Amino acid sequence: MSDTVQGILDSAERFLRRGGYHAFSFRQIAEEIGIKSASVHYHFPTKEALGVAATKRYEDRFMGFLGDPSDSARSPQKQLEHFQLGFLGAFEKDGAICLCGMLLSEAAELPTSVREAVRHFVDAQLDWLAAVVGRAQPRSRAVTRKAIARTLFGAMQGALAQSILEQDPAAIAEVGAQMKKMLAG
Repeated sequence: MSDTVQGILDSAERFLRRGGYHAFSFRQIAEEIGIKSASVHYHFPTKEALGVAATKRYEDRFMGFLGDPSDSARSPQKQLEHFQLGFLGAFEKDGAICLCGMLLSEAAELPTSVREAVRHFVDAQLDWLAAVVGRAQPRSRAVTRKAIARTLFGAMQGALAQSILEQDPAAIAEVGAQMKKMLAG
């Protein structure tokens, strides 16, 4: 990936996390990174293509950070702690909501391909969480694992939003601690 493409995606991610899909233009990205707007269009012909690429890159990075949910070297509780650290990292990096959370809040207004990229990212997180739940509670049914995964995902998204509002990561830590207790039974 060229430095220009990297810079465009970095800028787009910042704008997406701070204000959402409709809160920026190619011109703003170009100004922020010191290139012409035509250069942004050259690499990403549409804002939709840029939104999909930024979402995919964010997903790849986050899911890579989480690692394999079946990794026996880490307990399910440690894996949930790692999930929590991903959200804490988003808070500490620049005090902005994670890209997935921001785009979820505007899902009804997103172009179809961007909405599908966000759906893929959410599904990847839910599948990861359900697999971790399955390791912690092997006798739970798949439908129960998915419900627990949705609860954990929603709780952490809410904790991040609350931490940003309060400018204090305490909500992330508190929800993370409850998540681990939930898995312990």
